[in-house]
Amino acid sequence: MDCEYVAEIDDIGMRVVIPGVPIGQPRPRLGRGMVYDPDGHAKKVIRGHIEDIKSWAEPYQGPVSVVVTFEIPPPKSASKKRMRDLFDGRHTSKPDIDNMAKRVLDILNGIAYVDDNQVYILLATKKYSPIGRTVVTITEDGANEKAPMPESISANVGTR
Repeated sequence: MDCEYVAEIDDIGMRVVIPGVPIGQPRPRLGRGMVYDPDGHAKKVIRGHIEDIKSWAEPYQGPVSVVVTFEIPPPKSASKKRMRDLFDGRHTSKPDIDNMAKRVLDILNGIAYVDDNQVYILLATKKYSPIGRTVVTITEDGANEKAPMPESISANVGTR
């Protein structure tokens, strides 16, 4: 079962699917006296695919909330029994979820929203899945009432 790039907008918000095993944002590297992003080319390729699909919509201008689900295939060495157990559970090993989220936010900069500083709610989850992909839902402030938010999160939003 293959996965394709998807970018669509409905009355709730924008949904983007990025195929491939999710990876974290690598650290900047120093080479020839300059700092560079070792993942720069891969990000440009992904951005190009998403821009081709989503060429008809403008980036959100106001505050946005982002829900990201990283679907990671199990290790090839996993037995059938272990695979069944993995699909019922959470992915708690590397890569780190904060680095994965940073990479996705950077990729969608200028496409889904003008700048990633507009993101005021970020909900990210990692789970095992038969295919590797990243599913992102972006909603602009005001549309959030229509978007479902897990009870465990909505109960804590705005509280300290």
